[in-house]
Amino acid sequence: MFSVTLAELWPIGCRIAQYEIISLGQRSRRRATQVTDISHWVPPHEPQHPLIPVRRYPQDGVNSAALASLILALSGIFPTMGLTSLPAIVCGHIARRKIRATGERGTELAVTGLILGYLGLIGWVVFFGLFCLLMYNM
Repeated sequence: MFSVTLAELWPIGCRIAQYEIISLGQRSRRRATQVTDISHWVPPHEPQHPLIPVRRYPQDGVNSAALASLILALSGIFPTMGLTSLPAIVCGHIARRKIRATGERGTELAVTGLILGYLGLIGWVVFFGLFCLLMYNM
C-alpha cells in the first residue's frame, strides 16, 4: 500500500513553492538568485511595514456648519428680517469649535457668518426698536 507522511511531503512542497517564486521572479526580469529562501518572502498584497504610524491629514472639504452659518447670516440680513441671524451665530460658534478640533477648512466662512449674524441681529433689533418707538409716539 502507498502511504506518505507529512514529514516526507514538507520538503517537496517547499521546493515546489520555491520554484514557483523563482519563476515569478524571472517573469518580472529579476534574477533567479534573489529569491532563494521562501521564509522571508512577503506577498505583494500584504503591507510591508504594518507598524509604521500613518499620518492623518485634515479633511479636504469645508466645514458644513461654517457654510451653514454664512448662508443663514446672509439670508438673515434682508429676506427673513433677522430670524436666521440667531441660528447663524450658533452655527458659527459650533463651526469654530469643530474646526479647531479637526483642522478642517472654513475658518473664514465661520467668522464671516458670525460677524454678519451679529450685525444682522443687532441691526434688526435696532430697526424694530426704532419702529416701535416711532409708532408709540404717534
